[in-house]
Order: sequence, then structure tokens, then C-alpha cells
Amino acid sequence: MTYKILSVSRIDDTIRTTVEFQLNTQMMLVDVDHFRPVSTEEIDQNIKNRAMSEQSRIDSITDVMTLLPTITIGETIIF
Repeated sequence: MTYKILSVSRIDDTIRTTVEFQLNTQMMLVDVDHFRPVSTEEIDQNIKNRAMSEQSRIDSITDVMTLLPTITIGETIIF
């Protein structure tokens, strides 16, 4: 995975970075908010954490799509 910061802005005490992620499965553009950051290292870590979250979300969508057809519809279940 890689990222590139495309722009930076400030809203009060929050820095917003617009980031281009190249994830394992696709490229995406995401705004990442950094609430009261104290260092560029913190901003870097926030961006990396967001990349991991986005990849996890994409992977989960695939898992859900695979699971969906296996759910039985209209059958009465006795338990």
C-alpha cells in the first residue's frame, strides 16, 4: 500500500489531508481529518491507520458478497 497527500487544509483545530491511497485492490481518494495533531508523525500514522481501515472495509465487502448467497430465505427454522 502507498499514499500521496494531494492537499492540506485547516478547519479550526483540525487538519484535513486529501490523500490518494493505492491499496492492495484499488486506488481511492479520501479526506482524512486529524483532530489537534501534535506532529507530522501523528498525521502520518493517522493516514496509515485510515488506509488499513479502508482496505479492511473493501475486504469485508467481498466477504459479505460471498456470504450473501448462502443465506437460506423463506425456510422456517426450528431451534
